[in-house]
Amino acid sequence: DNVLLRGGGEQFVLIFDLHGWKLSHVAHMRKTARLISTVQDHYPDRLAKCLLMRVPGIFARAWGTIKNFMDDASASKVVFVGASPEAEKVAFDAIGA
Repeated sequence: DNVLLRGGGEQFVLIFDLHGWKLSHVAHMRKTARLISTVQDHYPDRLAKCLLMRVPGIFARAWGTIKNFMDDASASKVVFVGASPEAEKVAFDAIGA
């Protein structure tokens, strides 16, 4: 389900499952950077949340650097979701999924 915005627009939720993410995947970060750029530059009010699921420790530590490439409004919408089934259920319930 999409969330309706004032004025009739809709918002969406991005979900990234980072299970198995390793430092060698950084080479593919350009694709992710383009997605982030497209969302924040062309659709700034459309992103409701970005859920990062099953985040490995190496990515969590790299987040401090990664978020510097995002504007503050977009970075504030990123939510790290715990790896437990209960945490995932809470996150999905919160977005109505």
